[in-house]
Amino acid sequence: MASSDLWYRKFNRSKEDDEDLLATTEIREAYFKDFFGQWLQKGQNANVHTFDELLMEFWNGSRANPQTNSFSIFCVADGGFIKWNPENDKWLKQSVRFIAFASSDDNPFSDLDGNSWTLCIVGSSALKSPQAFLQVACWDTKTFRFYERSWVQIPQEQKPDGTYSRTGWIYQGASIDAFTKEDSYLGPFNGHVNGALVMKELHKPWLHWSSDNNSFVDRLSDKNKADFMAAPYLTDQSARTLFSGVSSAEGMEPIVENGVNKWYNQRRRIDFLDEASKPLEKPSHVKRWMAHLLLTTTTNIIPSQSLSKQCYAPADHFYDAEMLSQYTKTGLMENVDVPEFLFDPIHYYRASEKLGLALLLDVEKVPDEGYLCLPKGTLGGGKLTDSYDQTKFIQVRAGEGDGGMFTILQSSYEDAQGVLKMQTIKDNKKAGSTLAILSAKVFNALMMVDFCNPIYSWRRGVLMQYVPDEICYDSASNKYDLEDQLIANVKNSSHYKNADTSSPEHQFISLLETSLEDMQARIKSYFTKVVARLQTEDGMFDYLTLAESRRRIYRPVPLNEFGFTLPYALNYPTRNRGRFEMTENGDIQDMNSRGMRFFYSLTGTQNDGSLAGFDPSIIPKPDDDGAQVFVTPETIKMTASSQAQISPPAPQDRRGCPFRRTIPVQISKGPLPAPSEAQPTWDDNIKSLFTAPYWLAEGVREKVGAHWVEKMIQYGWNLNLEKMEDVVAQAVTVYQHLRSRSMPITTNQAHFWPDEALEMFRTWVNQGCRKSSKDSIKERVIISPPNDPPVKMRVRKDIKNLTMEELQSYRAKLQDILEVGALKSKWQDLGELHAFWCLHYQEATFLWHRAYLRYVEELIDFPIPYWNGFAKDTGDPNSSCAGLPSIFTEDTYIHPSGKEMKNPLKYALAYHGLSKSGKSQYVQRDRVLIEGKSSPGWPAKIRLFSKYHEQIVHSFQQATYSAPQGIGVAWAALPLFGEDMPDADYQGHRSDFDGLFEQAHDNYHGWIGGKGGDMADNTYTAFDPIFLSYHCNMDRLVEKFLRSKPEMQYSSNFPLRPFTNQALDLDNGPKDYIYTTLGDMAKDTKALQYLYAPPASPDIFTLPKVQRSAKPSGGRPITILDATPLRAVATHTDTKRVAWIVFKDVACTTESYEIDIFLTGAKSQAADPENLDFVGRLFRFGMGRPPAGVKMMNVSRCAKPKVTRTISAEHVSDKISRGFFQVVREMSGGEEVPKEEWSTWEGFQGRLMWTA
Repeated sequence: MASSDLWYRKFNRSKEDDEDLLATTEIREAYFKDFFGQWLQKGQNANVHTFDELLMEFWNGSRANPQTNSFSIFCVADGGFIKWNPENDKWLKQSVRFIAFASSDDNPFSDLDGNSWTLCIVGSSALKSPQAFLQVACWDTKTFRFYERSWVQIPQEQKPDGTYSRTGWIYQGASIDAFTKEDSYLGPFNGHVNGALVMKELHKPWLHWSSDNNSFVDRLSDKNKADFMAAPYLTDQSARTLFSGVSSAEGMEPIVENGVNKWYNQRRRIDFLDEASKPLEKPSHVKRWMAHLLLTTTTNIIPSQSLSKQCYAPADHFYDAEMLSQYTKTGLMENVDVPEFLFDPIHYYRASEKLGLALLLDVEKVPDEGYLCLPKGTLGGGKLTDSYDQTKFIQVRAGEGDGGMFTILQSSYEDAQGVLKMQTIKDNKKAGSTLAILSAKVFNALMMVDFCNPIYSWRRGVLMQYVPDEICYDSASNKYDLEDQLIANVKNSSHYKNADTSSPEHQFISLLETSLEDMQARIKSYFTKVVARLQTEDGMFDYLTLAESRRRIYRPVPLNEFGFTLPYALNYPTRNRGRFEMTENGDIQDMNSRGMRFFYSLTGTQNDGSLAGFDPSIIPKPDDDGAQVFVTPETIKMTASSQAQISPPAPQDRRGCPFRRTIPVQISKGPLPAPSEAQPTWDDNIKSLFTAPYWLAEGVREKVGAHWVEKMIQYGWNLNLEKMEDVVAQAVTVYQHLRSRSMPITTNQAHFWPDEALEMFRTWVNQGCRKSSKDSIKERVIISPPNDPPVKMRVRKDIKNLTMEELQSYRAKLQDILEVGALKSKWQDLGELHAFWCLHYQEATFLWHRAYLRYVEELIDFPIPYWNGFAKDTGDPNSSCAGLPSIFTEDTYIHPSGKEMKNPLKYALAYHGLSKSGKSQYVQRDRVLIEGKSSPGWPAKIRLFSKYHEQIVHSFQQATYSAPQGIGVAWAALPLFGEDMPDADYQGHRSDFDGLFEQAHDNYHGWIGGKGGDMADNTYTAFDPIFLSYHCNMDRLVEKFLRSKPEMQYSSNFPLRPFTNQALDLDNGPKDYIYTTLGDMAKDTKALQYLYAPPASPDIFTLPKVQRSAKPSGGRPITILDATPLRAVATHTDTKRVAWIVFKDVACTTESYEIDIFLTGAKSQAADPENLDFVGRLFRFGMGRPPAGVKMMNVSRCAKPKVTRTISAEHVSDKISRGFFQVVREMSGGEEVPKEEWSTWEGFQGRLMWTA
């Protein structure tokens, strides 16, 4: 329900909700006095509740005659580089936002007279929604006033589910409130930190803004396109060109800069000058002014700019170019030639890949293929917003996205303006000087403290504690006493008195005595070292690591909220808790403990007083070099989708910046946030972790806690979780079990202890296990902080989701490392490895191929992309998903070196340089697939996928994976594959997953190869690069089945020759124990350090969910009875006997054979299920003969243990006692083998046996 009332928001510095007060006459007169506040009070304007209605009001005004206002509009979309489609609509957040400027003057912020006004109106893509976010900042020539149309938070109208019943226009503060104790860093001021406008990407190139060089309109959703086309303020209705009314970001930069300048001029006048423009004796907010120099109050974002073969790294990564280009009066950079920070893009791509840079998106509905679980605060938003609590992410792009490269946080335009204004308070024309709060000498000394870390410098930051709360102006000397007090305070510090020469305090005092020339020499030397190191791959890796370190300091704060804005390093070094800083030698070093404590206090996610907390403070607390606790290390936890426990929405975004939020969030009575006490006690904190876990929903906490207590008593550990003495006695063991998630014993992932609870318990133990706050703290490390090693996890992506950079890298790996186009290459070795060693038609089949893929992946050090032939649209001849992906058919590609080369995904040498057909040196594929939609056979060819899909779905419906290796049913043994393999070829094995799944597998092979193609012959198949991507998808599906059956048992010790060391190496020794086993490969893929990203198009059916725990149980024994002593079982008339034909001592052969079994006296020898005398067929899969003149690479493959194969004769159990006979045929020619020959061959003689 919309409200025509107006409201005033009162902020709370606690976990409690903010409160909205009805705007009385007194409140309206005091706060709603600017243009927009007055406009809201006219007529029915307070009922204007949609973005569209508000924009139309001022767009129409710009077109009226006479014109009542000017109007311009801009667009930003952090996810605009990703093209929308119906499949990714479930998770894609493009975060499209519009920023409109309306002004009484021709241009915003012109301020032609005292009545001038400028509106900045911000809204989302939901143009006509009365609930979508809508915010306005109104400039009245003296200050900004911030308004938001949002949910009105009044306790009496809060509904039972925690949401509120109506929306209305709410006044949230004016610019000067950004510096008050009550409102600082709350509401609009956690984004507009200094009371001004914010544009994070202020300077070109603009990655996410619509600009002359960046248009994303063709990537928007169909609904957005339709809505935006119909909006006249976005699209000229006469031209009908989408976004023809939207201005380029080039035009917004000067508008924002002008708005910042106008407010900072006013702010300087308010804080430093009286009404007569004379200096105030005691200026205001001095610490906040000094924060612009010593702290990073806010940031801008900028990527590198590219050339043809070289790229410019952002200079602000290495020094404060923004500030020192605006304030130049101290001469610090005179005679210093700033170099061009050029780098080789090849070094960048390699370093980026090594660091695992990726773009992540937070998700609520978790994809089937899994997600990344990252620490709270990764997305940002602060604890006051829902985005802070996001922990589940998917990787959308590797690298930094389209056009992104070397994206950094840079020192902000606002901080530069703050320094400029405080150093140019008032000109004294007579004296030829300018009043400043710092002299050039002191300013330069402060700038040189940690000069090479322009943002997030803890060394400058700790100097804030020495800035006095109050300073005085002396009119006689025309000076402030700020620097005198600052220097005295620093000299009085313990760090200076103790002669700690490495401390910032000592460095600052020393720099006061350093000449300007020496400072400039140090800067020049530093620049020289950076330029040289930037030309190396190691240097690039260090500088990208440094950029990530700075991003991780920034990420928890409210201004960081869109996952696509900044890359995230998945392989980020976590030594020393993962914080690094630049040195004057041009390299990076671990941040020391004092620096770690400083940033833990400033932005740490566990500190409520930090900028991410409920009571944020921009000014850091004085540090005493040991009073605070380190933030826990950030480690990536890989998990699968079924682990997700989607909690109810977090409390409403009560203090969100009016120019940040894109989605209105409503309050919900879900789980409480974690307690944040840094000094926990049993009575106040720890006991309730066991008896009423706060992270569970309110109605179940006590019930779950009581269950835990009861069960632990029953288990006989002498552990009553309600008794402090029991918990203390076993505290270390309890912590270890809780952290390893062996406690509590549950299948509900939501019951496991979150990191915050574990850290609180650890802190309690290390502080002496205090019962109450009256007990003294006794610090002692009993439980060390967790030190999880970084996880290097390869993410296999749908080949259609690869960026151009990823695709070119993959092709280059095949070409440069495997040499797919050369003889006597690793590629040929790999093809022969599969031809002579692969296992088929048995339990080990797909796990052997898993080992093969892992071995190849380790060689190229790149995740193999999968081709999803299981996507639902692959069976539609008219779909873009039909047929082979174009990357397998393109003739050339651009190598990362810049050269155009043959596409290795198409031009791969076949077995010994001769295809199966003998017509080419390269692998050959079915001609219909090459000709594509122009081929007459295309529709029928593509529709075969519908049958394959049915076969795969049927395989997933089976209860078991396979028959045990060595006793398993030999359901087939086919060296050649067709595109529609008959069911009769797989008669022996129709009740297990892999037997059915392999039929679909064979069909895909035959479909790709066609008649005479390489993929249709097992000896030739692995020489086609599509084999890797095809089998990668098979592995993805197998993994789904395996994880959905946690109780599954395998022949775990069966060796998968020739793989060793978890399939990272090869060997051919005779000792079984050296080999990777079937059990090794049956593990969760994350144990093998890879996982699968979601497919580009959805699978044909929903794959089974992952089940996390298996109940222990014994195997199911069966009794095999020899056919000879039938009298032994004949007396047991209640026992049902099942007949089997058993072939013992089955080993390898060169040729392939089929063995058909018939009942004695059979009227027909047709191998047909309708033939009542037909028992079944066994295939003996031969290894094949090498081409003429080629020596068999592997002669030891057949040295593996002989196995037993069986064919079920259950359907003829009542008849087979009369006997059976065999017909053996050699498959290549179809000729029958005389019995006198095969009867002498090992493993060819079937024997009747029974099970009971």
